Amino acid sequence: MTSRLRGKTGLSRPITGENAMKTTRALWLIPLLLLGLTLLMAQPGWAQDAQPALSILQVDDSQYPQMKVLVTVADANGIPIQGLDKNAFLVTEDGRAAAIQQVTAVQGAAPLNLVLAIDVSGSMKGKPMDTTRQAVAQLLGNLSPQDKAGLLIFNQKVRELAPLGSDPNTLLAAVQSLQADGDTALYDAIHEAVMRVKNAPVGRRAVVVFSDGEDTRSGLTLEDAISTAQRFSVPVYVVGYGPKIQPKQLQRIAQLTGGAFFRAPKLEDIPTAFAQVMNALNQAYEITYLGVTPVDDGEHELRVILTLAGQSVEESAPFVARAGNIALQLNLGQLPDRGAAEAVWQLMDMPPLDAQTPLLSGDILVEPQTQPGKPTRATILLDDQPLASDIQPPYTWDTRSVEPGQHTLTVQVWDHVGNEASVEQPVAVVPIAFAKLTQPAATLDMPPTVVITGVVPVQFEIATIVPLTEAIVTHQDVELARFSGPPYQFNWDVTAIPTGETQLNLALAFQDGESMTYAFPVT
Repeated sequence: MTSRLRGKTGLSRPITGENAMKTTRALWLIPLLLLGLTLLMAQPGWAQDAQPALSILQVDDSQYPQMKVLVTVADANGIPIQGLDKNAFLVTEDGRAAAIQQVTAVQGAAPLNLVLAIDVSGSMKGKPMDTTRQAVAQLLGNLSPQDKAGLLIFNQKVRELAPLGSDPNTLLAAVQSLQADGDTALYDAIHEAVMRVKNAPVGRRAVVVFSDGEDTRSGLTLEDAISTAQRFSVPVYVVGYGPKIQPKQLQRIAQLTGGAFFRAPKLEDIPTAFAQVMNALNQAYEITYLGVTPVDDGEHELRVILTLAGQSVEESAPFVARAGNIALQLNLGQLPDRGAAEAVWQLMDMPPLDAQTPLLSGDILVEPQTQPGKPTRATILLDDQPLASDIQPPYTWDTRSVEPGQHTLTVQVWDHVGNEASVEQPVAVVPIAFAKLTQPAATLDMPPTVVITGVVPVQFEIATIVPLTEAIVTHQDVELARFSGPPYQFNWDVTAIPTGETQLNLALAFQDGESMTYAFPVT
């Protein structure tokens, strides 16, 4: 037996005898090795360059800019990918990146109420119908005992084969009875399916629609079908098979109702698409993030980008940048001790205060807080007069420049997307201390007069918020008494002082370095 191999020189040389037999055996091994390699590459773990599947199930913009997006992630075989965190995702709004706050794995804990609407038009005859029966039966078999399902079919008409809540045997028998014929009333079928599931009393509600072509016979429009699902908050999951579908319309149905669209280009893709629907109904990730689009009550594009092992996939969905979702709370920081502040307030003979009215003294931190997000600018008014305009909060307010008494503090804020909110807060401003001459007492004349003669006892009442270091009493630059604490009293001999009006001066020094001076007219 003789074989020939091409050498490096390009010439042929004969191989004979035992070498020829070894070479022949080696050649027979090549097809076997290629077959083994092919089988190995067909295993899921081999497909390193296979992209994961990402689907947006639901977009919750009701509390915008606080956004919640429900997504599913599966591998190339439709198997859910678990253990992802926020580092795997990127979210953009109209191309602008938004900061993800958290990503949480969620599973459907509540029972599922599911109505399937299956296309049985004439184009589904033969193998497509057979494959669809098997895929639907498998989906129904994966439902849990507490789940409920119903089945509709549609061609030029919509018919109910099994109402919601039918037992599994009835459902499976209905599936096996599917026969294909006629046109396609897709939009009517979506409407009817939603109407069947909308009143489910407990748990989640959803519609799954399967179709292989565009609508040809509905009395309703695409927008009618979407409106029905939106009105009753029923997500519609759509499986589109074959080349005749209109993917943009089917995707619009799914996304605007909070469902998802799964495409099955070929016959063998139908079971995988239905498996993805079941995965979507039961396993998902909730992405929580803060929106960045200025509020305008208009529709914008949300895009979720997933990156795994160097592969990136993305999906988009519409959302509305809704205005008005802002809760404002005003925090006042660095408040004085309330008991000490109330003592000063009472010594000033101020009217009684409501227990909820904050007492302010010295430097106060005005810190508006908004939910969701943070305020980016603020304007602060006192009794309708500006204290600070168009500032970035928080703001430190020096209350020493304000007349003591009751006031109204108004804070207006704007968040990062343009939501506006304001709050009014009654406040009471008090000085850090107050002193009153209590002896000798003033006459009842108008105005009251303090008349002294001879040697008189003098007494002050002092209330402070900040600890007092000392109090010094002087008359015409002559020190009369010095105190480090109460009682603040002494005897004053005025016999050598000329008759007429004069004044006592009281200087207070505090631990924080501040000081105050009072003048008390006497006669």
